Formats: sequence, structure tokens, C-alpha cells
Amino acid sequence: MMKLVLISDKSYREGVNNIGDINSWHDSDVELGPAYSSFEIVTVKDLSVADFIAKANLVLPEVKTASRLNVPQNEWTIEEPEQVSVFSDKGEWRVVETRKKYPLRLDLSKKESLDSASIEAALLPTIKDGNEKTIIIAKATKTGIVGVK
Repeated sequence: MMKLVLISDKSYREGVNNIGDINSWHDSDVELGPAYSSFEIVTVKDLSVADFIAKANLVLPEVKTASRLNVPQNEWTIEEPEQVSVFSDKGEWRVVETRKKYPLRLDLSKKESLDSASIEAALLPTIKDGNEKTIIIAKATKTGIVGVK
């Protein structure tokens, strides 16, 4: 068993986090003291912290740095490239408009019955939240990713 520490209405800070964001995770034998009283603690049955991290990494989108220069190809320059963070959304690379403090949120409607089989479906990546202005900057190809470093 393990424990998830979630942002609650007591630890919520507008513009910084959201209710349900996963603040930290601990083995069930770790005693969480008074410092955690403003958070919601959710127990996950039949799951170790190592297994949780592995499942969380499956849910989180891949993030890379994309760059471009305003010079013709194969020409030298001393200019610094323009760089942005991008994430993979089913093979399309999109610009990260804002990056949240906590990369994962728990679907609160599923928190009562969490176990090793259901945790992956209950994890929501926050990187896409409120990101209606995403821009496709590259597409995956058979040989790799165009335009992403």
C-alpha cells in the first residue's frame, strides 16, 4: 500500500495548484505528521511507490525542447536559438503554454476505489490544462520527430 498526498481546499492556492493535484507520494508505513493536515491523504491498495512511479511515467506526456534559428540551413551563426518546451500529444508536438507546479492530478471521482489496476486511469496529466492555444510545431514521422531536439 501507499499514500498519495493531494492538494485539498485547505492547501489550494489560485494560480499555483488545483484541488486533486498530487503533491507527493509515500509508502504506507511513513507517518505523515501535522504538516500534512491541510492536504488530503488517499491510500492506494496493492501498489508500491516504485510501481506508482512507473505507472505515472506512462501517463505523463514526453516533454522536449524545440529550437529554431532565423538563418539558412547549414550556415554558422553566433545567435542563440529560440527555444520552447513541447509535449507529445499522440504523435503531434505541441507548445507548452504554461507548466503547472504539479504534473499529475488525481481524478477525484475515482479516489475511493484506487488500487494497482485502477490507478493509471485515475491519473490526469496537468500539462494540457487550459491549453486551448496549443500549436502543432512538428509531427512524428517514421524516421523520427521533425523539428524537435
